Amino acid sequence: MGLIAAIFGRGLLGEMHRHQLPSMLFLAALTIPIGLAMRRAYRGDPDQVRVRVTKAVLYLAAVLFALATVAAPTKWLIPSCIVACVVALVFEGITIAAPSAASNRSRPG
Repeated sequence: MGLIAAIFGRGLLGEMHRHQLPSMLFLAALTIPIGLAMRRAYRGDPDQVRVRVTKAVLYLAAVLFALATVAAPTKWLIPSCIVACVVALVFEGITIAAPSAASNRSRPG
């Protein structure tokens, strides 16, 4: 998934810029479930709180970068948005592949 985002991300962001209003409304609507996921993460398993909150923050950063890129596609925003998406997807993959290792690393001390 990260490779797909890296390869096709620039083209997708270009298409989203061409259809700016619907894309921005869609991306703004995506912040609602991400916020709810972050809220749910605090109420869940204490061992998984850091992992789930980190995951939600990474997705939120990717969506905010995408919003900024659709609104004003500057030279540095496009790769930043793609990298934010790839990082979020890679972190998701790591937490799926090794959920116990991810929760053990999140414990302080």
